[in-house]
Amino acid sequence: MQNIGEVNPDNNGCFSPPDPREHWAMITMVKSWTVNAVNRQAIRETWGSITRIEGVNLEMCFLLARPKNAALQGELKKENEKYGDILQIDIEETTDHFTARSVAGMNWIVKNIPANFLFSSCDDNMVLNLDNFIMSITETVKRQKPASKACMISDVFPFICVFSFRRSDPPSRDVNNPWSITSELYPPDVLPAHCQGGFYTTSVSTIRLIIAKATVTRVMALDAVWLTGILRQKAGMDANSVNAAHAIDYPGELVRYVEKDIPSAMRKYWEGFSKKKICTCTV
Repeated sequence: MQNIGEVNPDNNGCFSPPDPREHWAMITMVKSWTVNAVNRQAIRETWGSITRIEGVNLEMCFLLARPKNAALQGELKKENEKYGDILQIDIEETTDHFTARSVAGMNWIVKNIPANFLFSSCDDNMVLNLDNFIMSITETVKRQKPASKACMISDVFPFICVFSFRRSDPPSRDVNNPWSITSELYPPDVLPAHCQGGFYTTSVSTIRLIIAKATVTRVMALDAVWLTGILRQKAGMDANSVNAAHAIDYPGELVRYVEKDIPSAMRKYWEGFSKKKICTCTV
């Protein structure tokens, strides 16, 4: 919070592009499990270590819930005393609470981060190519028109699916699939356009509109579908308000998903990115 500035004084749901538009700011909320301390450390040492590049200010926090184990809570407290980058939500750490954790984290973001910040949500097994990501997101910021006084839905900053954009997937009804959706919870045969949860970006002002609908909507375990698809629609945002990020050559140029030996893979991919340029731009 010392780096970010004052508590958000005004957020009416509309995004005001910065001037110059290439100099935007963003906070990334990395969703993590308590036991994944090595993943968090790898992020801190790689793409999470960059706080400024070519006029863009970057902040980051790790979002966690409350572990059942008191020893793990003690380790987490020590970790935060050292790095000061952990946002812990007072709900039990279970898969059933994934969505509640995300909403609680977003609620904190809306109350504490300036409305003209961009907001990204990502998992703790993603490696971001900052050079390409900044180039891609800047294109969207440049196209964003100044918000009107009436704050129309067309003024709202869109959801940008950096990891994966899904336009019209059918919901899984397989009872053996932990990510299935019952027809009682979601009757339609097609899900609304949405981002998958690996990494997506929007603005703090847009998140305000989304979580306003969260308190009056039945929770779904698929947090990214629920937030970027269902709640986005309930907020009045049309199909053009969610889209795939502009890729340099292909989506993997912006972010990489790693599954095995995550800390080592993160460092390996990071070395392969244009690190020299990033380092020369960091202050």
